[in-house]
Amino acid sequence: MAEPVRRQTRGEASRARILEKARSILVEKGYDALVLRQLATSLDMRLGNLQYYFPNRQALMAALIEAEVAADIEALQRAVQGVEPEEALARIVRRLLGRWRSESGVVFATMTFLATQSDDIRAVYLRAYDAFYAEIERILESLDPGKPASVYATRGRLVTALLDGAAMQTRVGERRGYLRSVADAATTIAISDREQR
Repeated sequence: MAEPVRRQTRGEASRARILEKARSILVEKGYDALVLRQLATSLDMRLGNLQYYFPNRQALMAALIEAEVAADIEALQRAVQGVEPEEALARIVRRLLGRWRSESGVVFATMTFLATQSDDIRAVYLRAYDAFYAEIERILESLDPGKPASVYATRGRLVTALLDGAAMQTRVGERRGYLRSVADAATTIAISDREQR
């Protein structure tokens, strides 16, 4: 028998609505425009009610970052379902680069900048990458089993570095060819006959 679908509570719905609007402001207008008082007004909410969920802008940014990472991990998991390793890696590249070269990239760029300024955001940043690395390492192990954990850790960081760098490229030429070359490089890194040191 299937699990019943759990309905979202009012509090969860309010929190999700706040995060959705905050993300929209961050993407469209930038970090400086993400002011709690103005956010509350745009949501037709009292500032105190908003601060019940997010006491300050740092807490709001931390939640936005965690939501983006959760969406990336979900994209990773969906990409590898029911396909061969090479196709799984091509899907990962397409999905993540699609996300990171659009709105999600704005959130992550803001996170990277804020992590240099705030210990709290830096801690969120490190947790976010740890969660992402753990998932990509799990996926890489499922695609090429039997290696030591250190191999998957190295490969996961190399694939992530490749994708991070690819997302930052502005002059890439024809998109399909570029994505194919990134996917090929990710496959070479992830499923290699020789051990990386």
